[in-house]
Amino acid sequence: MYCGEHNGRETGGEREGNWRGTGGEREGDDYDVDEASSGDASGSYTMTGYVDKYPITMYLSFSGSNVTGWYYYDKYKAKMTFTGSYSGSSLDLYCEGGDAFYGTFVNGAYSGHFSGNNGNEMNFNVSQ
Repeated sequence: MYCGEHNGRETGGEREGNWRGTGGEREGDDYDVDEASSGDASGSYTMTGYVDKYPITMYLSFSGSNVTGWYYYDKYKAKMTFTGSYSGSSLDLYCEGGDAFYGTFVNGAYSGHFSGNNGNEMNFNVSQ
């Protein structure tokens, strides 16, 4: 899929206007999670947190070093899908629309740097 299509404007990192994403409901609440203290991860995670001051929800699904999932701004609930790679504790996620997350995933928490397709650069953090 794609990260999302937008025909509005961005204000301070939050998007206003009309979004077309992949839906808005959260995935189910039951997840098999197997995470070792070394930072290894498998299974699926639904997490909440912030990009800068904007609340988001993120879903990650690990399959070896490959990661797929989605995130959305809680205000809009338009899912933006991504793919990425995981190595050690480093996790980088890329949306087809140009947004990217670069960070570390340890003990069910993911934090780092968000790069928006409009050039906005912000910190992010999400956790279970």
